[in-house]
Amino acid sequence: MKILKRTFVVGLVLSTLMMLFANYRVNNTMSGQVFASVEEVPINKVGLLLGTSNNAKNVETYGGFLTNLREKFARVKVLLDLLF
Repeated sequence: MKILKRTFVVGLVLSTLMMLFANYRVNNTMSGQVFASVEEVPINKVGLLLGTSNNAKNVETYGGFLTNLREKFARVKVLLDLLF
């Protein structure tokens, strides 16, 4: 039981450190390339828009409730993927 608990704690610490390191690398690598408003984006022929979906149906149903619920389940799934 002690080995299982120790393995879990070590795994949790390593996962947290890896996540923090990845966040640090992404923030430093992408500085100056992420824009908060459309006016900041330079004029180019092509671009990448993240956070959209071509198959999202009726996003405003129940005031966006279904979208928020789907987002919460996605976050829980990511957490479970990190833990297991």
